Amino acid sequence: MSISPIVGSAFIRLDYLQSGFVIGNTDEDASVPYMEKEIELLGSMSEELEAGAQVFAGMPTSEAQRMARLGAYLAACCRTARNVKRGAVAEIGKDAEGILAAARDEYANARAALELVEADSHLGWEPMMDYVGGPRQIRWKLELMERIYGRERLVSCAPDGDPKE
Repeated sequence: MSISPIVGSAFIRLDYLQSGFVIGNTDEDASVPYMEKEIELLGSMSEELEAGAQVFAGMPTSEAQRMARLGAYLAACCRTARNVKRGAVAEIGKDAEGILAAARDEYANARAALELVEADSHLGWEPMMDYVGGPRQIRWKLELMERIYGRERLVSCAPDGDPKE
């Protein structure tokens, strides 16, 4: 196994990339084992980005606070990719509860990301690729998810059964 160290304790496994998990995929290769590996790696990525965001959050400068929000937003982007793949694996397995669990996690993730992009208008827009993931798009996603799944099914419940905001 070939591993290449990057920032902190995060590692990229090069054998994963070279063995066709990412490079050279065919439709037949885009199956559950490959997506499960991607889910695992995206989880590690989001955890490392969140840890980095917490380091910046503990610093007193405004630039550090901006970097903390950026790290948290990038972690949210990785969680979105992870949740989409979890939903796809559940869909392939005809696992309705798995689909709903991924949707619940993504709904909570999108709500948290919305707070970040509302606090910093630099987040959610990448001019080179014309990528937009700002407040309007996140609100659209939240509303769409509420129409598809029902808001009450998406919010987590307190032990007494009342929806938590």
